Amino acid sequence: MARPGFWDDRPIPELMVGLVAVAVAILVAGVVGAHAIRDVKKRRDTITVTGSARQPITANQVSWRVTVTAQRAKASDASRLLRREVTTVRAFLRDGGISAEDIILPPITISQTQRRIAPKRSVSEYVLAQSFQITTGDVDRLQTTAGNATELLEQGLTITVGRLSYSSTELAEARLKALEAATKNASERAKTIVEGVGGDLGGVRSASLGVYQIVPRNSNQISDYGVNDTSTKEKDVIAVVSVTFGVD
Repeated sequence: MARPGFWDDRPIPELMVGLVAVAVAILVAGVVGAHAIRDVKKRRDTITVTGSARQPITANQVSWRVTVTAQRAKASDASRLLRREVTTVRAFLRDGGISAEDIILPPITISQTQRRIAPKRSVSEYVLAQSFQITTGDVDRLQTTAGNATELLEQGLTITVGRLSYSSTELAEARLKALEAATKNASERAKTIVEGVGGDLGGVRSASLGVYQIVPRNSNQISDYGVNDTSTKEKDVIAVVSVTFGVD
């Protein structure tokens, strides 16, 4: 008959049972924790890239301001002179093909000034001014007319002229097209980078749009507050977008 073993009929110490349980728990927790860390890391792997694009746009509207001034010692004389000058400017614009519907006349301004007629003598004179604000979609026609403004000087008028101001009624559409192209550019750049290191590009996590820049064609002008060029007919709408993608 075999002799009973050393551990036969002997209780296993509770301390040992507890240590084994703790060891198993630590092992399981380690495995679970490793998977959790890997999953969290996978969720946190991202790449942020900046995309940009230019959308060409041509102004389809232009504005121009012309002001005539009459100065005389008597208010009535200044008024009559201004009336003649206004008639002359109207005829000049009409001959240039500018429609009366495209012309706005703000209220006349009236002021007084001192004109020196001798070393120690001045006289008071009235100064009357009338502005013409022209806005039209016939850009080429107004450009030509504005280029002939010296004709008014040759007729003896006292005038001041502003610069042509170019704008577009299609700006909102151009901004959307520029944004779409900039977003596509960001996606292509991110894909190239990620695939270059053996990864796969995931979905978009976040995106932010920079300030639009409206600049002369092919210009590199830029401002933190945005550029809104009105000095040129041919422009570029620049959109810049920052996009964060997940990485698998």
